[in-house]
Amino acid sequence: MCIPPDTRNIIFDLGVVLMDIHPERTESAFRTLGLKNSGSFLFQPGKENLFTEMELGRVSPAGFRNQLKKFLPASVFGLEIDSAWNAMLGEIPAEKMKMLITFSAHYRLFLLSNTNEIHLNAISIYLDQRYGVKNLHHIFEKEYYSCRLGLRKPDEKIFNYVLSVNHLNPAETLFIDDSPENVAAAARVGIKAIRYSFGMVFD
Repeated sequence: MCIPPDTRNIIFDLGVVLMDIHPERTESAFRTLGLKNSGSFLFQPGKENLFTEMELGRVSPAGFRNQLKKFLPASVFGLEIDSAWNAMLGEIPAEKMKMLITFSAHYRLFLLSNTNEIHLNAISIYLDQRYGVKNLHHIFEKEYYSCRLGLRKPDEKIFNYVLSVNHLNPAETLFIDDSPENVAAAARVGIKAIRYSFGMVFD
């Protein structure tokens, strides 16, 4: 995938685009803990659920654990819940890290992710263990997370917020995400948006 020549800013999604995500691992881990129908309970599309409430910051990590404990055996501890929840998080491949570092010399880079505090803590630990950094501040000018903004994609407000606070011209801004709904929302506010597919190479 070629970056359009008039691009000055790139907004990246995190999950799938940069970090491998495996929801089925979390579903399996929760089933092992004793949670029935974990997929529909956590990830039911198109409806407000515990997953989206976490991503909006409306449910704290403690609240998330307490909600799940109602459906789990009493012997399950909070750390086991966190471990199962984080099981979906995969790798950020080294080639993508190298690509980001290269891009950072030519573009203003931003991260915009629908995520939650439990995952952010796990990602920080992963980055430290794999790359020796606690976060991606050395690559991205600014990182935006739904759970800290109280907004999540595909709400157009979150795109307008990022554009406004960073004084970005949408016509000079590229957004890359794996979700067609998120890509469509970014396009509606004038951003050049591309849907990421597995294996896509940026140049």
